[in-house]
Amino acid sequence: MKGYDNLMASMKNAGGRKKAFKMKPIELNKTKKDLILEHLKTEKNNSFNWLAVTDVEASNIIRGRNSLVDCIKVVLRMGNTGMMHHFTIDEFNSIVNK
Repeated sequence: MKGYDNLMASMKNAGGRKKAFKMKPIELNKTKKDLILEHLKTEKNNSFNWLAVTDVEASNIIRGRNSLVDCIKVVLRMGNTGMMHHFTIDEFNSIVNK
């Protein structure tokens, strides 16, 4: 939850304006998506239906024009809905670069 805390602190500094933040997508290949899924399977409980996940998307969060927030948003797509997870940049890189 450190990534989420960093995002909330940055939002508080921006005066709560959500329009000050932009998303920059991160390119993920099949192996990186599988590594993220495996990490989340071991981190979360096993009662979740992991077969329903159709895609994994990741985005950097940018405040203003080029100020990078220490938070990466990962979305697990399940049809039209999704489940969000927030990681710090170091956590995300350690997961993806195993």
